[in-house]
Amino acid sequence: MKAMRIAAVLLGVWALAACARADDFLFAHFPFDGDLQDASGRGHHAAGQARFAEGRAGQALKLNGEQVQVPDSPELRLAPGLTIDCWVYFDDQPTGYQPLVIKGSTTSRCCSSGGRNG
Repeated sequence: MKAMRIAAVLLGVWALAACARADDFLFAHFPFDGDLQDASGRGHHAAGQARFAEGRAGQALKLNGEQVQVPDSPELRLAPGLTIDCWVYFDDQPTGYQPLVIKGSTTSRCCSSGGRNG
């Protein structure tokens, strides 16, 4: 696997009610600016071998086949309306499918042809 940098990951449900605050729908926020802490205030901190590199704004998580894991939580289970948003930079053109998020037996990934899959 080629090295990739992930600058930030947001997990939330973005069907906002008119009177609700946006933070009520943000379940995890990983800016990866030097640590694996969840900045949402919900305590979904990640764990794993972390290396950091220059990111889009601040630092980014740099992975080269390593995994970073977030413990399971009912808030983070795949469900209708769940949005996973991240910035990913590949140091080299990836070959084949590159997993970005794996939850149980479900994988969100990108393919080297520039198409969407997952």
